[in-house]
Amino acid sequence: MKFKVIVQNQSKGHTNLWLVQTPHQYFFIEEDVLTGNIIRFEQKDKLEKNTESTTEFQQIKVFIVPSSFTLLPSALFLEEHKEEYLTFTTHLRQDEIAKVDTNPYHKTKIIWSLNEKEKNNIINTFPGSAFHSIFKPLIESIERFDGKNKILSLFLGEVLLFVVIKNGALQVVNYFETQSIEDVLYYHLLMLQSLDEDENKVNLIPMGISPLKLEFLQRAKDYFSQIHNSGLTDEQELFQSIKV
Repeated sequence: MKFKVIVQNQSKGHTNLWLVQTPHQYFFIEEDVLTGNIIRFEQKDKLEKNTESTTEFQQIKVFIVPSSFTLLPSALFLEEHKEEYLTFTTHLRQDEIAKVDTNPYHKTKIIWSLNEKEKNNIINTFPGSAFHSIFKPLIESIERFDGKNKILSLFLGEVLLFVVIKNGALQVVNYFETQSIEDVLYYHLLMLQSLDEDENKVNLIPMGISPLKLEFLQRAKDYFSQIHNSGLTDEQELFQSIKV
């Protein structure tokens, strides 16, 4: 699959690259540094440098949907034990390293796994890349929206990510593989159930890109009364969810 939007040409050295990697796809967003606008968007099944552009990026940020992750209060975190923390919920494979992101809003550390081969492949293609878990910007993004109880869902093709806030506190961070609209509805209702609140008190914030998203927005009205409408394109929504 390949989808491309080119908004305008841009001079060398005046763009940033934002790259999101899921287990299945790569999402590329090229940003005009001066205006903050998207000048190129691509969705690909494999990593490859854009041969149509000779742009040298000012910065390259890579956001990974990790195979394993866990969250820990910052006060309890010890750097020398970061690999051990991942064994709380899963395990760290031999070809993976443990990485750490900090969330200032909830005083939380995000410990996550990064495949070294994939990391090196990205660096070889885009030297100077800085790596983060996709959950770092999502947890920060949800704070821009009103409400004490809210669900941010980010569609990334077949991957559906969630950040859930209950009474102002971080409640759930997770992601799921989806194949059908029934999967998408099920996981949203599961997140709603985790809040144990009347749906009238919950703000749903759906964002991102998926063939199932439009149908979900229609059917979600049967279960959620407060559904945020960004008024943006899917590509712009994805960009806003990671640009914090």
